[in-house]
Amino acid sequence: MGKSRLIRTKITSRANLAEMDYRNKVQLTQEKYDSPQKWLQMINDGRLSYVPKLKEFRIYGRVLELGAGSAWLSSELSKFPAVKKVYCLDFSEAILSRVTPVIMKHLNADTTKITRIVGDFNKLEFKDSYFGFVFFDAALHHITDMDSVLSEIRRVLKPNGKLIAIREPVIPILRPWIKASFGKEDKEQGVTENIYTMKEWRGFFARNGLKLQFFPFLSGNRALFKILNKWPFSSLNKYLFAHFIFVAHKER
Repeated sequence: MGKSRLIRTKITSRANLAEMDYRNKVQLTQEKYDSPQKWLQMINDGRLSYVPKLKEFRIYGRVLELGAGSAWLSSELSKFPAVKKVYCLDFSEAILSRVTPVIMKHLNADTTKITRIVGDFNKLEFKDSYFGFVFFDAALHHITDMDSVLSEIRRVLKPNGKLIAIREPVIPILRPWIKASFGKEDKEQGVTENIYTMKEWRGFFARNGLKLQFFPFLSGNRALFKILNKWPFSSLNKYLFAHFIFVAHKER
């Protein structure tokens, strides 16, 4: 398949400027991230186990991934038969141009469906009600101005559209102390790292016209996780692990 398109839009928001500088100028020089092959290795951390689960949500039409990074998720979504077009947006042109094509090739993405966008998720350059689905993979918690982003997402979602987010940190009910140390090393690099309770997450979504549901899901192929993903064991998730798939419906 041919290459996906790469287009550039204006980044006007002053939110996340420190993180933008880190992603574009520093991250790809660090040992963990300094080659596309190392990004490929990270895909084997269990994240691909989300893909069969996401198929249960009957994803179709035009979809948008925000904070896409390597765009492994967009690559997988492009292979869903009912998905017609995938837009993967990130403010790091360095990652989208150097890393993402390697990931797409490795995952056999349908690049004819994919458009890479260097852009700003605080101000989306799309028409109202343009997307059936908006996705985040471990990116929603990096947002500085949650209201700005969620209100933009609501605007571009169709009336029956959904926001789906995976691998977003949540504070477990019985382990509130993890907030103090969460993301400490990344914060020192200028990365925005936030972690919230389920109640706080619901509050962000509700005040921006989105009704949030949490679906317990421990990623990976370990036998224990497969047991804990099933009822009644899944009821322990919010107390001990707080690993969820976020699904938010646009409220009319």
